[in-house]
Amino acid sequence: MTAVVAAALKLAAGTPAIRFSRLRLIDERPLVSEDIWLPHDRFEVLRAIDPREFGDLPYPLDE
Repeated sequence: MTAVVAAALKLAAGTPAIRFSRLRLIDERPLVSEDIWLPHDRFEVLRAIDPREFGDLPYPLDE
């Protein structure tokens, strides 16, 4: 995790985090490339879920 990401998450440098990288396609062409960073201590349970179960959007998983 970069210092910029750590600062955005209000985490100390070196704090564990989870990173999701996604490439969204439309008609087989790249539309959006994104990295989602989550604090490890709050979202550790996501590591136990098979990524194929996330579907198109991971956002419902944080509820």
